[in-house]
Amino acid sequence: MNYGFRELSRRPGESECEAFAWDLETNTKAVRQFSVRHRRDTRKGGYDLTDERDIYELMANQAQRRVRAAILEIIPGDIMEDAVAECEKTLKASVGDVADATAKLVQAFADMGVSREALEKRLGRRIDSIQPAQIIGFRKIYVSIKEGMSDARDWFELPSGEPSGDIAALTAPSPAEAVDVAPAAEPEAPPAAPAEYPAEETAARKKTRKTDTASAGGTAAPEAQDAAPSATQDEPAIPCPRKDGGLVSTDDCFYCPERKGCPAREASPSA
Repeated sequence: MNYGFRELSRRPGESECEAFAWDLETNTKAVRQFSVRHRRDTRKGGYDLTDERDIYELMANQAQRRVRAAILEIIPGDIMEDAVAECEKTLKASVGDVADATAKLVQAFADMGVSREALEKRLGRRIDSIQPAQIIGFRKIYVSIKEGMSDARDWFELPSGEPSGDIAALTAPSPAEAVDVAPAAEPEAPPAAPAEYPAEETAARKKTRKTDTASAGGTAAPEAQDAAPSATQDEPAIPCPRKDGGLVSTDDCFYCPERKGCPAREASPSA
C-alpha cells in the first residue's frame, strides 16, 4: 500500500493539498483534496504564517487526518473487525478480571484523594461499565500522578480546598519531625570594635594623659616616668632629619612614628 500527501499548488496565503492511499494489489485508490490556509487560529485570535516550516507543519497536521481516512477506506471491513478483536483480546489479557481490576483501581485512586464520583464523571458513566482499554488509561493517569508528573486536578474535578494527589501525604510531617524541637539559640553579637580617633585627637589625648600623670605627683610607674617626656619640654630642642635639621620639640620626637633608629634620637638621650 502506498499512502501520503503532497502539495499540489500554492498561492498567497493558501495551499492546495492532496492526501491519498493506494492499494497496489487491487489497484484501489482513495484521494482527498483540500485547501490549507496559511493561518493559525488560537484562543487569543489568529495570525498569518510566513515561515516555511510553520506552513509545512500546518499542512502535515491537517493532511494526516485525511490520510488515515483514506487508508480506512481502502482496507476491507472484515480485516478491520479482526484487528479490533485482536486488540480487545490483548487488552483483556493484560487487565485480567475486569471486576477485580475495577475495584483495585477505585481503591488506588481513593488513597490519592480521588473519589469514585470523580472517576465516573471523567468516564462518563458508571464505573461498573468500564472497559479494559479504559482501565489501562486510568492506570496511566495513576502512574502519572504517583510519580509527580501531573496533578490529580489535571485529570479530575475535585472539590476546592482539598489537597489533590499525594500532596497531603507528602506534606504531612513524619513522626520524627513531629517532635517539638527547641529553637536554636541565636549567636551572640561580637563585641564592638574600639573607636578609632583621628591622629590629631590621639596626640591631644596622649598629651592630656601625660599632663594628668605629671600633675598626679609622680604616681605613675617609674618605667612610664622614664619613658615619657616631661610636660615642660615643649620648646624646639632636637634637630629632626625628616625636616632637614629643623628643630622639633621633645614631645614630637618622642611620638614620632620613625623614632626607632633615628640618629637624632640616639644622639639625644633625653629624646
